[in-house]
Amino acid sequence: MEAVMSVKDTSIIALEELRKTSMGKDQQAVFEALLEIGPTHDQKIMEYLNQQEQTKRREERRLWTINNITGRRNQLIDKGIVHGMGPYRVQWYGKEKTYHIWSLRYDSRSPIGIAGVMCSDAEHKARKAAKRQKRIDELKRQFEQTGPSSKLGPGLFNQFAGV
Repeated sequence: MEAVMSVKDTSIIALEELRKTSMGKDQQAVFEALLEIGPTHDQKIMEYLNQQEQTKRREERRLWTINNITGRRNQLIDKGIVHGMGPYRVQWYGKEKTYHIWSLRYDSRSPIGIAGVMCSDAEHKARKAAKRQKRIDELKRQFEQTGPSSKLGPGLFNQFAGV
């Protein structure tokens, strides 16, 4: 009698097959981070990899930056190994932000440790527009209270003055 494999079993097998794909050292590190953490955002991957560096000897350590992460993650997307799950509202160090969540292709886990819910692109754009409008309103109030400033260029002065 043939054994029946569960979805979890087939996902694990597929992930092991992905691990055998030829990758550079940095791509492999980002892959391993996503494999260990599960679906997450770039900042969390960066934090995880920098913590991993602390286990190495001082002269072997490196500092992972967000540019290192996004570049390697994009290369993994191009290879079909990583895919986006969409924007999520996330509590990150006490601030609510919207992050795009990334996952390995065959990883069936949902984002863990993310105190947020998936939001649509329309919701994300509306929040960004509201935040931008709030900043413009703050600048207008500041302008009305202090008057024209040499720090404001003529274009910005005219925009807030209604000219």
